[in-house]
Amino acid sequence: YNNLGQYYFLIGDFDTAIENFDLCLDRDPAYWPAINNLAKLYVKLHDREKSLYFSELAYKGNPSDIDSKKAYGEALILNENNIEGITLLKEIIKEHQDLGAYNILQGVYKNLGNFDLSLKMCKEALKINPLNPLSIYNISSFKNIDDDEVSFEDKVINQLKKIKISETYNRDDAASIYFGLSRIFENKKKYSEAFHYLSEANKILHNFYYRKINIEYDYLNKLKEIFNPKFIKGYSKFGSKSKRPIFVVGMPRSGTTLIEQILSSHSKIYGAGELDYLPRLLDINNYNDKNKAVERLSNIDEWFIEENISQISESYIKLIEIIDISKDFTIDKLP
Repeated sequence: YNNLGQYYFLIGDFDTAIENFDLCLDRDPAYWPAINNLAKLYVKLHDREKSLYFSELAYKGNPSDIDSKKAYGEALILNENNIEGITLLKEIIKEHQDLGAYNILQGVYKNLGNFDLSLKMCKEALKINPLNPLSIYNISSFKNIDDDEVSFEDKVINQLKKIKISETYNRDDAASIYFGLSRIFENKKKYSEAFHYLSEANKILHNFYYRKINIEYDYLNKLKEIFNPKFIKGYSKFGSKSKRPIFVVGMPRSGTTLIEQILSSHSKIYGAGELDYLPRLLDINNYNDKNKAVERLSNIDEWFIEENISQISESYIKLIEIIDISKDFTIDKLP
């Protein structure tokens, strides 16, 4: 059952993976590999409660295991215990120079608004392995990635050009590299190269990820049904009174980045880009993957209450205030 769970985890069938790991633990509740696999899976799903429960069990069961320690650190961060989680990940880096820990910390520091440290984690990871897919993808979100001595293009991209990416890496890793390269060349205003790599990424994913239009219609109709004028008026009296956040919303490639850049040129406004704070605080994915967002929204009356709204909004304000306290306003381009 544990092996079957690992297989389904690998191919992305998380529900079936969980079923098999649970069946394994039904037979032996102390079977550590299944506990550790559930920890990693729930971390990937951003399930705060279950990721913390299983990762703590796995870590205490085998404190010397890097993966369990890494999952526990990430679960702590998911549950807003940043100090302890970061400390564990730093210990892993110090002892093992683990790429996964670098990549996790990169995301943590970015979410906390410490972009210099986030970029540093990307560069440190690429020193260990210049061709690591996730590190390449992560660093592509930064514009100033060249060192004084050698450009990123000379250091990494030229090495990638010597290999056949789609044959050397698995599907997801190859797509991460192509998407990363597309963004890097777009930032350099080399648009033909950017479009080439974007097309390569889409070729890979087109055969594996697809949307059914009826599900998309159902999702949009559910959003309109729930967030009607009466709903918004009824809930508008709850939450934070802060004027700090500025939300820029719109369809992809519709000019939202340009709007953000224009607004953030003002001395009192900081453009933070696409922050994942609200989706994490609300436990709702940005996209309706496997209808999960519709399921969560269908039960909105059970959890979207005054107490939770106030807690979520205040937590969000605290997070964006950390990014740049010298500015009066912060732009969030993701919601």
